[in-house]
Amino acid sequence: MLAKSSARGAGLPHARCPVNARTRLARRTASSSPQRVTELADGGGSGDPGSGSAAAAPAEKPQRDARALVDAVLEQVRTTDGGISAPPEVSARVDALLDELEAIGAQQTPRPLDNDLLWGNYTVAYTSVARATEAQRRGQPAGGRFRSGVGRALFSTTGLFQSVLRPDVATNKVAFRLFGVLPGYVGLRGRLELVGSGGDTVKVLFDRPVLSFADCLNIRIGPPSSVQLSTTYLDERIRLGKGSRGSLFVFERTAAADAAAMDRVGLERTTPAGVLLLAAMLGAMALGGWGLFRTGAPALQLCGALVWAAAVGMAAVFWKGGIVDGGDEGTQGPQKGAAAPAPAAS
Repeated sequence: MLAKSSARGAGLPHARCPVNARTRLARRTASSSPQRVTELADGGGSGDPGSGSAAAAPAEKPQRDARALVDAVLEQVRTTDGGISAPPEVSARVDALLDELEAIGAQQTPRPLDNDLLWGNYTVAYTSVARATEAQRRGQPAGGRFRSGVGRALFSTTGLFQSVLRPDVATNKVAFRLFGVLPGYVGLRGRLELVGSGGDTVKVLFDRPVLSFADCLNIRIGPPSSVQLSTTYLDERIRLGKGSRGSLFVFERTAAADAAAMDRVGLERTTPAGVLLLAAMLGAMALGGWGLFRTGAPALQLCGALVWAAAVGMAAVFWKGGIVDGGDEGTQGPQKGAAAPAPAAS
């Protein structure tokens, strides 16, 4: 998700380029060998052509319908914490609305990769795995282990963002407060490659995740990874996606996403202080828990066990950069038949 740029309404320059996104990605995909691999979000769609006798009617009615559908989607997902807390009946309603928008999106011209609206900064407003198989539902489709039950208990989420930046960059960011106090984030940066000829699907080859505390203590954790992303509907407010394993995504343009410095995500270098901080936190928790347990007092032993549990939970979230194997969140390691990824900057 390597260039500083943004789209109209999203903090990216809106000057039209002489070469559209699809052509640029096709050239880069054809001329460059795959280098690095992760996964974020994907999608696709098929449509429902409009009908009518007047030439203007088919164009205007779907636009009015789309606006109403987008309003309904955003209203439904507003209090679902990115879809995690949505009751099954709400998820079913939202997923049905997304189906209708996908049908409209299949008829949209220009296609998403030819449309300047693609570029920009987005908040991940909703994700759904209701249509994925049980085996495909491992981990959260956006945020991985940092958005699991344990992850959210330790790393209170304060923002979940994705950006598509000119000329061929995608970035992901999960902002959090560790124990509700220490601000930080985990971020991914990857390169887009065109997939197929439909003008709506890309593969994102991510570098290793970056874990950052207080915007200055950084460390690379986990391996490279990859994801395939299809855009099923696009307008001035939202972008809809569908993952290769069936996950659905709603990305909304927001001021919070514009303020999240998404163009810098993944450019951070590992700092010695970041490594020391992470080692010190885990070490102090392990030793502190052991000290409390050795007192013999039941209450203190319970506290020691809780400290140990928190340390183990943190280590589990950090494992492999928080990426879950086999889900829409990411596929780790070099792709089969691809060159091994170049070492990430540290």
